[in-house]
Amino acid sequence: MKKIFTRIILIIFSLMMAVSAVACDQTTTGGNNMNTNLKGTITPSQSPWEEELKTLHQINVTTGTKDLVVDGKTEYKIVIPKISDYDETNTGANELQLFLGQSTGAYFEIVNDENLSYDANSKYISIGETALIEKADIVVDRKMLTRSGYTILTKGSSVFIIGGGDFGTLWGCYEFLKHEINWEIYSQNEIVYDTTANLKLHEFDLIDVPDFTYRMSTFGWVRADKETCQRMRHNDESSGGKVWMGPGPAWHNTLEYLPPEKWKAAHPKWYSTDGKQLCFNAQGDEEEFKLMFQAFMDSFIGVINANPGIENITITQEDVNVWCSCETCSAKLQKYGTDGADIVHFCNKVSVALEEYFEANNIDRKINICFFAYHRTTEAPVVKNETTGEWEPIDSSVICRPNVYCFYAPIRADYLRDFYDSANLAYKQTMDKWCVLAPEMYLWVYSTRFPDYFAPYNNLNQMQPNYILSKAHNVSYIFDQTQWNNAYSTDWGFLKQYLQVKLQWDVLADREQLIENFMNNFYKDAAEPMKKALNLYNTWFEYLKTEKNLPGPYGNNIITTQYWPKGVVDTMLGFFDEAYKAIEPLKQTDPTLYARLYDRICIETLVYRKIDITLYFTQYSDSELLDLKMSFKQDVNRIGISRYNEQLTIDELWKTWGIE
Repeated sequence: MKKIFTRIILIIFSLMMAVSAVACDQTTTGGNNMNTNLKGTITPSQSPWEEELKTLHQINVTTGTKDLVVDGKTEYKIVIPKISDYDETNTGANELQLFLGQSTGAYFEIVNDENLSYDANSKYISIGETALIEKADIVVDRKMLTRSGYTILTKGSSVFIIGGGDFGTLWGCYEFLKHEINWEIYSQNEIVYDTTANLKLHEFDLIDVPDFTYRMSTFGWVRADKETCQRMRHNDESSGGKVWMGPGPAWHNTLEYLPPEKWKAAHPKWYSTDGKQLCFNAQGDEEEFKLMFQAFMDSFIGVINANPGIENITITQEDVNVWCSCETCSAKLQKYGTDGADIVHFCNKVSVALEEYFEANNIDRKINICFFAYHRTTEAPVVKNETTGEWEPIDSSVICRPNVYCFYAPIRADYLRDFYDSANLAYKQTMDKWCVLAPEMYLWVYSTRFPDYFAPYNNLNQMQPNYILSKAHNVSYIFDQTQWNNAYSTDWGFLKQYLQVKLQWDVLADREQLIENFMNNFYKDAAEPMKKALNLYNTWFEYLKTEKNLPGPYGNNIITTQYWPKGVVDTMLGFFDEAYKAIEPLKQTDPTLYARLYDRICIETLVYRKIDITLYFTQYSDSELLDLKMSFKQDVNRIGISRYNEQLTIDELWKTWGIE
């Protein structure tokens, strides 16, 4: 019976893959309402914010005639500014020296720009704001590049890597490596590049600006490794990441500005009626509000002055779905239909006060003030114009000032389906509404099952259309939250991280080619059977969504026999067994590579082995079940997975299984 069921599953799988292949040959569909050609055009519907998707990726690079390396030697020097505001400039120089050296055997000396002359025959790789830029008559529009974009120009015999800011300067160095030596990173221990003793300097006329200025790392293994994070051109969320500042945490921090233990006894009206949030109106008491606002601004400006190199700061409510119910807050809720008006009013007032402080103290600095559209503040204070059908502010007071940004976090959305799907229409519409009020948006989305890190949660097909939608809605920061506190992630975590990196940089990148590149380079000898497993993963989830109406919000339990029949689990595990067999010869020829590939396969088996143990334990004897559990535990500990779910460590799973 088990073999018959497995054959049925494989037949369904083959038929669905055939249909999928035909569809992919014609167009890629992001959901019910969007028709997207991922090679360069987008034809969305029903949103005034998506008339044209503006991107800036002008990659003009041709093979040059000048020798960069000859027989493992070079005459080129890497040039950095004598004085630089950016640590990233030095890091970029070191990375070029490291990887060009490993690729070619040549030693590239790093020098500063002091007293360097320049002419058409000079042989320099200039990084950042060197004096050579002016000498070479190069003019750069840094505002266009943003903080994260860059230009790379070949002029004479030299090449110039110039960022719009600190991040762009560093990331331009990785772009240079990509074109010169085919450099690419797939994980912290899988960086590939060509090796050659002879290398030509390419002709660069390149401008590349990421579609999202800030793209935050959300996998634990990347967040814990700053070097890997920067090589993947993702931002680091930590206090040293140069993106966020805050009074303590960057999120849910309003009580950090005005700690209740310091202020509440003397000023209870500063806090909500239940004490769980600030009251942004001081419960209607004008004198108390003046005192509260001054104390808040003192704290707020203190944070800004303590973080001179950072431009983003949050004023975000605590992580509880409640709001103040005082008479004033209730009246504003009645008027605007959302508590979102409260936070906009407050942030606008903070923006004005900060501007006055900067003017009084001759400070030239840009600060982005971000508030959450989350829980009670999710809805925007807008109304629909009955004549035009367009959203409009309820009144002018809720229009965000130019440096006040909406940070939208649609926590209840269905992330197994994209935002163009009818299941998520309300969340897409909310983005439309906030676009009426906010000059830019920041976005926090969710891509894992937080109650169970071993549960499959397939957002691979939803990632790109969601990013396209976000880009069209003026999103300049994206945080696609995954297993952020897990040392290593199951459920194709390495592939998802790679796609996040690439698609957040260029939302119209060729997704299928990216997946092909990843599978071939990450799994190597095991690539073909792992592709079978990935195809079944995608096909089965599409079947569950269309035929079984699989629920998408991350809190739903999807580990049931209805969704995961034994035959599907066994078929998936069979593909992984094929992968193990494919790498078996490496055990003798390259044991180090064998061990690395073995664990890359093994981490994907854990999802289905846990499903098997959870749902089908009655099909095993007590001793067989214990062996399955102990083998699972041994593999988890060897790989280094640290969490059972967002709240519990892996030890809690061993307790429930009785194998502490």
